[in-house]
Amino acid sequence: MKNKDEVHVDACRLFFEQRIVAAINAELSNKIDAIYLESTLNDQNDRHVIKEINFLTDPIGTANKWKMDMEIKKATYGRIQKVIRNDLAPNWRTRMSLVVASDDSFHWKVHGDVQYSRAYFYSGFERNDGTKFGVNSIKAKCEFRTVDTADVRIVELFSFESESLIILIPLRKKLSSEFLKKVKADNLKTWITKIQTEAERKVGTIMLPLLSVNTAT
Repeated sequence: MKNKDEVHVDACRLFFEQRIVAAINAELSNKIDAIYLESTLNDQNDRHVIKEINFLTDPIGTANKWKMDMEIKKATYGRIQKVIRNDLAPNWRTRMSLVVASDDSFHWKVHGDVQYSRAYFYSGFERNDGTKFGVNSIKAKCEFRTVDTADVRIVELFSFESESLIILIPLRKKLSSEFLKKVKADNLKTWITKIQTEAERKVGTIMLPLLSVNTAT
């Protein structure tokens, strides 16, 4: 969970029920911090992966949710402010809770200026007026790779940090929970290997929807 640079921010916290009899073993806590604690420019003595919290005194979990969210907010320099879902707030029945948060920024490497416009996308695999909706989009000339399999089209875009963004577009079935359940790690590995070994880089115009995805699970 170490933060390698300002682009990627990660945080990990393991909350235990607060104990009165004995404190958390300092040696164990330091060993876990050495592996999982995020790097920071400020030496904050209260930053630890293992944290104690009083679950028992919070019947519905509202206060615990706020404390956990604030801990992650501090660990990620304010970039991630909420991680606990309201309907999954840890209440008095909780004894342990693991919270992991990650914020990654992909700086798309484009050639020349970008164009902002409205574009039509479809909420389903069938392209008809009932599934069509307008979204803000960005269009730019860039370097990319693409290759098709029997089931998906794979598109790879590149960032200024020499990282890749892999986009999967189903060709036969709609992108649904049914499709995603069938996608395994081996499928992803095969698709990524295929595009990186069989497709050549080329320059063309790509249009992407401007979407904001914020999930707390």
